[in-house]
Amino acid sequence: MSELRALRQALERGEGKDLLARVGAGEVDPDRLFEAVVHTLGGRGRAFLVPLVEAGARLDRPLGELAEPALLFAARRGDVALYRALRRLGASQRVSDALGNTLVHAAALGGNVKILADALAHPQLSPDARNEAGFTPLLCALRRLGSEGAQRRDAKLRKVLEVLLEAGARPSPEELREARERGLRGVSERLRRLGLRVPEAAPEDRSGTTEPLLEPHTPNTTPPPTRRSRTRRLRRRPSS
Repeated sequence: MSELRALRQALERGEGKDLLARVGAGEVDPDRLFEAVVHTLGGRGRAFLVPLVEAGARLDRPLGELAEPALLFAARRGDVALYRALRRLGASQRVSDALGNTLVHAAALGGNVKILADALAHPQLSPDARNEAGFTPLLCALRRLGSEGAQRRDAKLRKVLEVLLEAGARPSPEELREARERGLRGVSERLRRLGLRVPEAAPEDRSGTTEPLLEPHTPNTTPPPTRRSRTRRLRRRPSS
């Protein structure tokens, strides 16, 4: 049995305080126990984080197969308690995982708008950042949340979408096509309120290229035509 697995099982049995004592005695690596606490207990284990960091655990160390720092893990899980605890301890927001996902990607995947808004408040984190696969946070959210129930999915996605758009995100044609295929409501309406127009289809021209789905909306400034007054015809009186 691996050390990490053994630590996680011990935490599940409620042996956290004993494990902390073993860290102080030099029997348990603080980094390994920190990872076990984050992945096993999440926000429920936030009381263990301070003594572990004081014992030398590194907040921004890549964890697990995704090489995902703890703050990204908390954002992706939508774990507000864990996220806030890590932020108070000084976890860096400028981190990414092995797939190139930023904190904004992780927060969009988690669907928690409080975490997402906090991530977007960082001046160097962009709502249009792309990971190694070329996905923006909005496209990641569309694909992840599409697996949930329709009603819950739409409500969560609409909130994520609004926060990203208010932060300056501009959906790409691929993202809009994805939204249409998944039948997500409220996307086009929100874009129209921002002065953007989404055509009903993406027609192809003769060269085989696809016209962009996102076009600037030009308001119609032509004044409505006035009703012309009907001219009365003068009837000639018959000569006497």
